[in-house]
Amino acid sequence: MRKMMFILLAITFIFSCKSVEKMVSRGDYEAAFDFGTSKLRDHKNHKRENIVAYERAYNILKERDLDRINLIMSTPHDHRWDEILNLYINLDRRERMVASVLPLRTKEGYAARISTTNYNSYIAEAKKGKAAYDYNNAINLISRARKGNIDDARNAYDLLKEVKRYDPYFAEIEDKLDESYHLGLEMIGIDFESAVGGLSNDLIKRRVLDLDPARWNTFWKKYEFVDKRNNDKTYNTIMIIKIDDVHFGSEKEFVNNYDKVKTITDGERVVYDRNGEALRDTAGHKITEPNTIEVRAIVTEARREKRSSLIGRLSIYDNINRLPIRSIPISVDYLFEDVAMKIVGDKRALDDMKIRRLDGVMANFPDNVYTINALSTSFYSEIEKIISRFS
Repeated sequence: MRKMMFILLAITFIFSCKSVEKMVSRGDYEAAFDFGTSKLRDHKNHKRENIVAYERAYNILKERDLDRINLIMSTPHDHRWDEILNLYINLDRRERMVASVLPLRTKEGYAARISTTNYNSYIAEAKKGKAAYDYNNAINLISRARKGNIDDARNAYDLLKEVKRYDPYFAEIEDKLDESYHLGLEMIGIDFESAVGGLSNDLIKRRVLDLDPARWNTFWKKYEFVDKRNNDKTYNTIMIIKIDDVHFGSEKEFVNNYDKVKTITDGERVVYDRNGEALRDTAGHKITEPNTIEVRAIVTEARREKRSSLIGRLSIYDNINRLPIRSIPISVDYLFEDVAMKIVGDKRALDDMKIRRLDGVMANFPDNVYTINALSTSFYSEIEKIISRFS
């Protein structure tokens, strides 16, 4: 409690030492104006020294920003409309703040000599100037983008969005936004090549068509399958899914015979002394202990195994300049395995996992159709990961 009181007293002391007059004397006019606005909202603080210091901070800041604007406007300044606009917005912010405390008057009759200004028309003029400057720059960028520079198109789009923010009806803003967007859009075509023939090729290609390229779309990138029927279609980048080989593993079957011995608890047994008499507790009950026995089983374990693989690549090309970008190798495996067991003896010698396999019937080896589908699923999962990173 004492600690809390100390903290409150310290905060009170700090704020009591803070004054508009002291801030102005140090030349900290922005802080003096902001603090003064907050303090002078309370009429009990309408003291002459506070109001005079507040007047001075306001007038110095106003004069400083207007001088800065006049200096900029006296030279070629199309490229500096941003700075001009920000200065007018800051001037307008102070006008709104000072309006919230006016009129300022002491009990003795001293009234603040503050003359406010409406900057709406100046702000509108600065926005108009900025919009025109940005629009002209965007038009120049679009001209360069028409020669194939995507970055110029995207920069033009960003500038035009700013223009629209300041003036939604500026010139041909919508048409130019649309043009810059389409010039900046990277079209990525996905194609398929396979060195594998027959049914395997048909099944793998069918899985390609199950992909949805649109899932990788971003604002500036659009994915689709290559439209080979449309020769006028231009792609910036081509991604080719290439299948090099499919290997169907050999079917292997192993049989393993072994003994399993385990010590287990099988109920309880009476404890006897050296004379063969049953031991008893103080209540006269016979004393017992866990009855441990050794159990044994002869196990026949059969296991089937078949490992198949699919090898391919994702090759990425710069289609505009006809240059390879990179080729990413992809190899996936599908492992089929199953186990069945039979025993002679006591099954309690086996652990739980092996007990569940007792007298089981092993599954048949998968055919090539099933194997291709399993391999394709894994292969295209890797393709999706790579394309997602590329996006």
